[in-house]
Amino acid sequence: MGTKYLVLLVVVFLCIMLGILIAVAMQKKKSFIKFYTISLALLSLTAIVSLIVVSSGAATNHLNVSDKHVGIVSLNGYRENLSGSLRSIYCEIIEISVRNGQGTFTFEDGSVYTGDFNNGKADGRGTYKSINGWEYIGQFKEGLKSGEGTIIYSDGSVYKGEWKDDKEQGYGEFTSSFGWRYKGQWSAGKRQGEGFYYYEDGSVYHGNWENNMENGLGTYTSVQGWMYSGNWLNGLFNGYGKLTYSDGSYYEGNWINNVKQGQGIQTYMDELGHYYGIYSGAFFANKRTGLGTLRYATGEVLHGIWQDDSFLG
Repeated sequence: MGTKYLVLLVVVFLCIMLGILIAVAMQKKKSFIKFYTISLALLSLTAIVSLIVVSSGAATNHLNVSDKHVGIVSLNGYRENLSGSLRSIYCEIIEISVRNGQGTFTFEDGSVYTGDFNNGKADGRGTYKSINGWEYIGQFKEGLKSGEGTIIYSDGSVYKGEWKDDKEQGYGEFTSSFGWRYKGQWSAGKRQGEGFYYYEDGSVYHGNWENNMENGLGTYTSVQGWMYSGNWLNGLFNGYGKLTYSDGSYYEGNWINNVKQGQGIQTYMDELGHYYGIYSGAFFANKRTGLGTLRYATGEVLHGIWQDDSFLG
């Protein structure tokens, strides 16, 4: 038998007893009997009211417990990588009051997440709109941006590609509001691996990246007509590489921090674009320095020691 029916039977029984006691009291003439009877009636009425209050309170507590949801939210803030003007903001949702399925959560600062939840965390596809003006649309895993997704920054820059653990990972394309664009491989939120970098002026770099910088083999094609193809270190020509100038002449050899240094070959063109000589030998600080040979188109040969582009003999 349910609790409600049991309480109802007790109330009916007490009401019957109360009626009998009141009838007996009406027939008695002595005052102490009246007092005793009336007191007993009041006690019975008090018991009835107490039962009703207790049963009502128990039902209310049950609803509160069953409807209760507990949530904890952590907004980690933002991280900023100034290299290449790349800014990246991230958010971790640890626990959400909507336990499973789809829903919307509003943070204390006004930021809003709408999408899929699993075990109290953003998991699946969703949209996070930051109060700071940026927005992420894509996949989440255990509260972090993971999978395919697009983030639109407050300045208009856009990253579209793969994510892992709240960072750019895998293939992705970043378009800066300043005019440059990168498409290629990422690792832990940085340009890493093979990629194309399109500069604001139209120049292009295609090659290897490490820690957001040109490292390894790569080719830079300038909008001004010259091209470098070779080794890079931290964004500079380093090691063996070939620089072809807009007039068709070239330097091929060793580089140290964008400077011709070591052994190399340099060809020369005159003002009319005609070939007039080739030098093979040592360079220092972009100049012929050390032992080298210059062969002119006329057949003349200068072989010996050079200093600051001058032949010493």
